[in-house]
Amino acid sequence: MTEQLRLLRPYLLLLVIFSVARFLMSPLGVPYGRGHHVFSIVTMTAFSCVFYGAFVRRWRGQRLMQAIVLGFILGATSQLAILLMTLLSYALSLETYFNHPIALFLRNRSVQEERLTPEGLQ
Repeated sequence: MTEQLRLLRPYLLLLVIFSVARFLMSPLGVPYGRGHHVFSIVTMTAFSCVFYGAFVRRWRGQRLMQAIVLGFILGATSQLAILLMTLLSYALSLETYFNHPIALFLRNRSVQEERLTPEGLQ
């Protein structure tokens, strides 16, 4: 396990950079619609899982199950970072990309009800 964590140091550094940058984009005035994809933690995690999974077997001679565990650790760490940054956003009462209504799927109830009516389907 310690070898896995040592191997993840570059990823963890990128995760910290992406989390802080994503946290600061909204207070710096970048609208969510224009900047949410720039520092996407989910996209970075997906690319990292593919990269680590494909190359760790060749470079380190690890088995498939070890690569899967490494991918799981990447995903769990990213989800933990997203959760912590969301809680920090709420604790500091800041509007960031982590607690933006679109990111949390909070939409106006009347818009959803309008889409469910037969008139809204036309």
